[in-house]
Amino acid sequence: MNRIGIAGLGPQVPGLLSLLQETKTDAALWDLDDIESDFGSPRVGLDVLADTPVIFFCPPIGRAREVARELGEIVTGQHVLIHFTRELEPDRPGVTLSRLLRQETATHRLGFLTGPMRHDDIAKGMSGAGACSTNFPEVQELLSDILVSQRFRLYKSSDILGSELAACLTRAIAFVGGIAHELQLGPSIGSTLFTRGLAETSHAVTRLGGQPRTTFGMAGSGNLFMDIHGDGSREFRLGREAARHGSLTPIIEDGASATTIASLERTNDLALSVGKGNEDLGIFRAVRGLINGEMSIMVAIEYLMNLPVFDD
Repeated sequence: MNRIGIAGLGPQVPGLLSLLQETKTDAALWDLDDIESDFGSPRVGLDVLADTPVIFFCPPIGRAREVARELGEIVTGQHVLIHFTRELEPDRPGVTLSRLLRQETATHRLGFLTGPMRHDDIAKGMSGAGACSTNFPEVQELLSDILVSQRFRLYKSSDILGSELAACLTRAIAFVGGIAHELQLGPSIGSTLFTRGLAETSHAVTRLGGQPRTTFGMAGSGNLFMDIHGDGSREFRLGREAARHGSLTPIIEDGASATTIASLERTNDLALSVGKGNEDLGIFRAVRGLINGEMSIMVAIEYLMNLPVFDD
């Protein structure tokens, strides 16, 4: 394949272009708006993307519907669309990006690329791995040809819905992980949060239509491990900041992290929409209490430490 398309100039693009250089794959970049960028690849008109069989969908979540609608003017059932987004669409409860793309374009040949592949690290030339979740095996084969090199491995999953959900919901667990890290609660508590968090995520993913095992693969445990190590994800850093303040309320009032908090609230509410009983999905319930101002950090910790244990 000589060329692929990239629709939207989100933060994934520099890392993606770095991987494409390894496999000598050219990229044509298009965005709805004339956004300033210096990615070293040509900016093209939308008509050019009509001739690229694989299009990576990379706009920020707030512009995803608008960009997808425009892209729908040229996408046919033969196109492959790949997205990276670990968020739900704002103002449309529970809508993942694959669902959005099915609504706005003619193709069902969709893929979700996720896993422990921090885009900034990939852009710097570091090695990484990810998983392509899709209902179409030929999509995985195409993606392998485009991305796999000596520094990037690609795993496979057929559970695109479960992968999207696991990748979204584990962000709430990373937030609580940031609290535990900042308070220096120790590796035992950190490991317990990691393990129980994955179990709770799996319960929610399964009830929402995903497969039970998906949470424990690259989309769930892989992403969560990455989120709570090094500088961590934005949710992990938000948890650390909340621990320093003693609650999330001052951060909410400040407004600087409003986008992250709103996104976290959407995913957390989705998990709790399939909760069962007052103590089911306890970590997610603690996150809701922190967002709503019903719990301080210390009250949330006390609540979590008194949850009934799961059978191991």
